[in-house]
Amino acid sequence: MYLTPALARTIKPHGMTGPEIRRGSDALHLSEDEKRQVLDRAMSDPKSRLWWLTTNKGTSRTAIADIWKRITRLQRKYLVRPYSLRGLESSGGLHAHIPFIGTPDIVRSLTAASFGAVVDIAPVHNADRLIRRYFTKERTPQAGYGREHVLGGRLRGSHRLDGGGDRVRLSRDLERDAISAGAVEDWQRTNARRTDKRKGYRLRGAGPLARAPKLAGQLPLLIELGSQAPRVRGRVCTRRRGFGDQAPLPSPRIIAARDRGADRSISRADRECPARPRSDLAGGREPAPGRVARS
Repeated sequence: MYLTPALARTIKPHGMTGPEIRRGSDALHLSEDEKRQVLDRAMSDPKSRLWWLTTNKGTSRTAIADIWKRITRLQRKYLVRPYSLRGLESSGGLHAHIPFIGTPDIVRSLTAASFGAVVDIAPVHNADRLIRRYFTKERTPQAGYGREHVLGGRLRGSHRLDGGGDRVRLSRDLERDAISAGAVEDWQRTNARRTDKRKGYRLRGAGPLARAPKLAGQLPLLIELGSQAPRVRGRVCTRRRGFGDQAPLPSPRIIAARDRGADRSISRADRECPARPRSDLAGGREPAPGRVARS
């Protein structure tokens, strides 16, 4: 039996980590290789190339997620490999960088969308310089130690994201292909916390959010559980009475107690809720005189 090793989380609260930088760089190079091979694929448009989308500062996570989903849908619509990655930054307000493989038609559809005013799209001419210098400027000091000549400058201070979560995420197809090809190491995903307030779940106990008790499945079938249903010591009597003019038979406990001469030991519940005859329960024959029908 082989145990799968636990995946490690790659996030830090104050900046982009080294594993996240490697993930974005390796995934972007895989996208570049896909762009070079795009002419050999019959399903792809020969005009496709690598594009870079940046949202305005202060864009919400919900809007960023909608923009990223729109990119993936348009890629599938125009028969382009749905490769893209999303990086989050917090300087000056939350915003995202999304490199993706696209065509001029995809770019026009994105700029004409309802969020077209909050995005800026441009073609990528130097992917290495873009991902290793511009994309990593909010890295942690540990991630850039000894590699300033490769990664370029770093913005000083702590760069915290509201809600946390992974700063670099890959599209589903790019993540699957990159991990299977060994270009990207698998990691433990960390989702962002959308709100600091706890949801008002309906509690099962008492309180203003308590859940109302549900009736049992048999209760709606009992015609006597209405306003005229008899109550014995605070509870509803659920035993069915006899039909028509037929007098209901007493319960076996009452008959046994009468035979012993201990009528006082009979509870009030048994007196007021006698058992119904077998014919009412199973639709059988009437019990013979002198014989007791067991309930």
